[in-house]
Amino acid sequence: MKSKISVIIPTYNGHEKLSKILKALEQQTLNDFEVVVIIDGSTDGSFQYLASYSSKHFNLKVIEQENSGRAGVRNTGVSHATGNLLVFLDDDMSPELNLLEMHAQFHDEYANAICGGNQLENRLDAQNDFDLYRCHIRETWIQQYKGITELNEKNAYLTAANFSMVKADFIKLGGFKEELKDHEDRELALRALKQGYRVFFDPTIVAWHDDFISVISYIQRRRQYQQAFSLLNNQTRNSKFKKWILYQWFSSTLFVSGIRNSSFLFLPKVIRYRLYSLVIWGMSHYFTDRKLTE
Repeated sequence: MKSKISVIIPTYNGHEKLSKILKALEQQTLNDFEVVVIIDGSTDGSFQYLASYSSKHFNLKVIEQENSGRAGVRNTGVSHATGNLLVFLDDDMSPELNLLEMHAQFHDEYANAICGGNQLENRLDAQNDFDLYRCHIRETWIQQYKGITELNEKNAYLTAANFSMVKADFIKLGGFKEELKDHEDRELALRALKQGYRVFFDPTIVAWHDDFISVISYIQRRRQYQQAFSLLNNQTRNSKFKKWILYQWFSSTLFVSGIRNSSFLFLPKVIRYRLYSLVIWGMSHYFTDRKLTE
């Protein structure tokens, strides 16, 4: 398939992030693509910045709309795309210079498929121990994938921050479910699998994620994800009593503040990171009504 790529980038008050991702797209090894940036109700001057932006390497389309959330803004981007292959990136991603070429090569080999790429946090940009913990978790998780891996309904994984699929297939599937405030990317993957599409993960298609946020913001994000997951699957979180007691103990503002202030550096890393995981999991899955600030 001769691929004309449309890169879909949603942004919400992302003025400071956009220059970085556009610079990376300027340097892509693949030519002949368009970039569709959808401004989702921003008030930070993003439109003015993009309106004055010019590129010799790609055609830039700028769409401005009222805020509609993650799923809706990406669907809007697709409706304005002219390419037959869609590559989705978030505005806080810095794609490797061969990212678009690798996505295109994947679809030359695999038909009726979705290709999820890798998103990594750069250790060199870490500002504190929690940032390094985030890097560690991602690096540990990715070790299970040695190359292109076909996924199924049990291990389906997809991040809307870096994935690609044929536009006609996206339209047939009905796009993202706009009623979802989170979890919309994995839901799309599961729906695609049920309708006979193949879903793959390729850890070598890399975009770097400029996403170092505080532990409080991270737990809030995990709570949103878990809420969407529960609603989508009509599930509630159950746990054995001993495990519930364990999470109850660690789900407190005392531990959250300790992580935020790097107060546990005296502990060995393996114990410290286990503690972080217990606090985050308990606060985002079991005790979601507990406050996050003192």
